[in-house]
Amino acid sequence: MPPTLVLPPTFALIAGLTMAFLDRFMPIADFINPPWHWMALVPTTAGLLLTLWAAAGFIRAGTPLEPYEQASVLVTSGPYRFSRNPIYLGIVLLLGGFWLWLGSLSPGLVLPAFVIAIDRRFIRREEAHLEERFGERFRAYRASVRRWL
Repeated sequence: MPPTLVLPPTFALIAGLTMAFLDRFMPIADFINPPWHWMALVPTTAGLLLTLWAAAGFIRAGTPLEPYEQASVLVTSGPYRFSRNPIYLGIVLLLGGFWLWLGSLSPGLVLPAFVIAIDRRFIRREEAHLEERFGERFRAYRASVRRWL
């Protein structure tokens, strides 16, 4: 796969900054106000733990985390039993928690844009690579495990 200059964490940072901008300068109807914004800790914590758990699975398997590197192992254990993309799912949960913390509706518009961008920029390429590299084993995995949940 060709090198990707902008990595998923950069996309997440851009998404988070865009969410903060929308909340600050273009808020649409506050739907969560203090102290209720503390409930943002639930998806944020879940997203962080899921991302770390999934990354640890790659590290234990000895395969690279970077989306432009060649996978050496098809990881199907841990959170990969439930989602083909638990790291991306964890990042979406982190951004969802940030949205709840901000409390207005407008930052929520960034979440579907982030998911589409990650899908088009990384997931499709990664899955094509995995199918090429692991063939029928990846196709069976893809058929039995959903992309997100």
